[in-house]
Amino acid sequence: MVAGSNPVGPTFGKISKNLKMIMKVGRVCRLVRGKYAGEYCVIVERLDKNFVVVDGDKIKRKKVNILHLEPLPDVIKIKKTYSSEKIKNLFRKEFLENYGK
Repeated sequence: MVAGSNPVGPTFGKISKNLKMIMKVGRVCRLVRGKYAGEYCVIVERLDKNFVVVDGDKIKRKKVNILHLEPLPDVIKIKKTYSSEKIKNLFRKEFLENYGK
């Protein structure tokens, strides 16, 4: 392997404009790195250009780097003032039941 090359791809670590635009409140995502890798979640709040707060069925509310998320086409209408329980119920009802995950 050549020094400085990245097996993941040349854009690893860089955030494209499209990814920034997609990461809006209510977007359903899958975590691809960390303790909860493979779990589904929804974006609750946008903190800055690199970080969001997510919540989900098996994930408690936490701050996540957007590079650790894989956005899905689904969007759930939520507000950041919603409680974690309300978000989990909406998430189960609108996403998990439709996809059987």
